[in-house]
Amino acid sequence: MVRTSVYRLAQEKWLERTASGRRSYYGLTDAGRRQTADAEHRIYAAGSSTWDGQWRLVSIPQKTISRTYRTGLKKELKWQGFGTLTADTLIHPTADLPTVCRALAERDLADKAKVFCGHTINDHESPQSLLDRCFDLEQIAREYDLFNRRFEKLWRTTRRKKLFNPESAFTARVLLIHDYRRILLHDPDLPEELLPAHWPGTRARKRCAAIYRTLQEAADRWTVSVCDDELNLLKPPDKHYRQRFSDS
Repeated sequence: MVRTSVYRLAQEKWLERTASGRRSYYGLTDAGRRQTADAEHRIYAAGSSTWDGQWRLVSIPQKTISRTYRTGLKKELKWQGFGTLTADTLIHPTADLPTVCRALAERDLADKAKVFCGHTINDHESPQSLLDRCFDLEQIAREYDLFNRRFEKLWRTTRRKKLFNPESAFTARVLLIHDYRRILLHDPDLPEELLPAHWPGTRARKRCAAIYRTLQEAADRWTVSVCDDELNLLKPPDKHYRQRFSDS
């Protein structure tokens, strides 16, 4: 499974290969670093704060952009939180537009796809109703409910400040973030005033943060102990690493 995953990431230009004798080492490409940084921000940083009343839209015309490029761009925009307004138009209330523009530039689509930001005019539909049409918020809520139930026991264990075996801490952290990240692929990360009442994603984030922080030190120790750094490629984590979930 690891070989297959690495191969796919290399094919998608996330990873690049460095050979040393009979061994191969893989590191992030520049595009991979950018995409990883964007993903890291969505997972570990604070979500959207307040809404300015404007909508962010990206139009991906069929006539000037091939189907393959449209599919890839839509996939990344949905990871950034965009929902589908029409077949060729994606929408979000608070998306980071510089990030969108970088994604377009990397695909040489900056002069083909169009980015808009503005208010609706004479629109009697509520923002919540519009979002319900563009996102399946009920399904996302069910996924968060399942996440909260699945990690209930581990969350209670971490609250007791129990010491974890390093390898077990690493495994638990990987499974935790994998499950949480999977939901975030579909979660638009809406500002609080646009969310349904009693949104289960709020509880999920707080629990994920508490578990992650408790496991972090032990998991890091195990990671370093098994790494092969023959080419001295490993670098100390930057300051943002220690600030993960600092808002929760």
